[in-house]
Amino acid sequence: MHDLAASRSYNSRPDSEVYQALNSASKKIYLWTAREFRNYFIKTDTTSIVFVPQQQEYLCPIDLRIMIKFGEQLQNSAPQTPFNWMRPADRNSDIFIEREFSSLFVSLFSPASQFVYDGPYLDAASSTSADKVAQPTRQRKVLISPVPTDTRITKIYYAAQHVDIVGPQSFIMMPEEAHEAMLDYAVAELVRPNGDAMHATYEAAGKDKFQSDFLPFMRQVQAQQVIATQNPYIADLD
Repeated sequence: MHDLAASRSYNSRPDSEVYQALNSASKKIYLWTAREFRNYFIKTDTTSIVFVPQQQEYLCPIDLRIMIKFGEQLQNSAPQTPFNWMRPADRNSDIFIEREFSSLFVSLFSPASQFVYDGPYLDAASSTSADKVAQPTRQRKVLISPVPTDTRITKIYYAAQHVDIVGPQSFIMMPEEAHEAMLDYAVAELVRPNGDAMHATYEAAGKDKFQSDFLPFMRQVQAQQVIATQNPYIADLD
């Protein structure tokens, strides 16, 4: 995307400004989309977390802000097998401790999972940088109980936070369906200082792709998602 933005703006701006323009375009689309959906940018992820035997802690998607719904199923399950939805639980709660030390019983009839999870949370490594200068990753984690004994794939519905684009290794949190609008908005920003009339052309193209292509796509996706709330754990409230 960097190379396309640079070439369409006649390679007239340095790399730092290209990444700044891409970040500005991404943030613009993020904020406009979130505003339409009660200030949530909802995404689905089925690849970031895979339960493996004897591993209890897992990294969440880098742009995860709020976990909405978290499901799991055995790897290589038959097509259309529903996910088993996990309950959130504090790691000090009775249910978390009981599950951690009990053998796993897999329910074949209920969509409720036998796993519970604590989090998402930031640990010391993700909330501070090693050199105390660079921005911390702020990538959240979850802790699973009981400890998995087999391989399971997961499905996550979550509210995403914007992740800034600062260089070639930056994570682009926008879905592919938004990339064309994002590119046009970025090019508009890059040619604006040149006094180029193409600024208005690219700005209009970005707006059209956002409103005519990406927003209808997101409306359809959001209509299929779960509501943007999560039931709190209720164990130990007494």
